Amino acid sequence: MGVQLEDTIVIWGAEFGHTTFSHDGKVRASYGCDHHANCFTILVAGGDFKPGLIHGEIDDFICSVLRDEVTVHDLHATLLQ
Repeated sequence: MGVQLEDTIVIWGAEFGHTTFSHDGKVRASYGCDHHANCFTILVAGGDFKPGLIHGEIDDFICSVLRDEVTVHDLHATLLQ
C-alpha cells in the first residue's frame, strides 16, 4: 500500500524573503534583488497538520513579520512533537 500522508510529514521550504529591489540601498541597483532573512515561507503537509491553515503574515515588502511569527526553534519543536 505504501506510506500514507497521515503517517508522514512533508516539508517544503523556500528561499528566505526575496524581492526584486533593495529597499535600504545596501544592494546596488544592478544586482536587481535583495534578501530578507526575517521572512521565510514553509509549507507543511501530512501528520496532524490542519489542511489549509495559514499561520502568520508578512508586510507587503517581504521584509518584516506582522503577526504570528514562528521561529525556527518553534517549527523544529512542532515537527518533533
